Amino acid sequence: MVKVNASAALAASPDMSGLSFLESVPEVSAKLKAPVTVDRKFEDVVKSAQDAAVLVLVY
Repeated sequence: MVKVNASAALAASPDMSGLSFLESVPEVSAKLKAPVTVDRKFEDVVKSAQDAAVLVLVY
């Protein structure tokens, strides 16, 4: 298991999306999906966002 230093991750990702940090890790960048570059219907975008959302519980 790899632990990520939050400060280092934030420094590597000034855009706050974390994408540049993820792209800097070869094992992860190989698993990233290709960006969608075509126009999509609003309903398709909403469905995609719902499918991507997860619930994280911390206790």
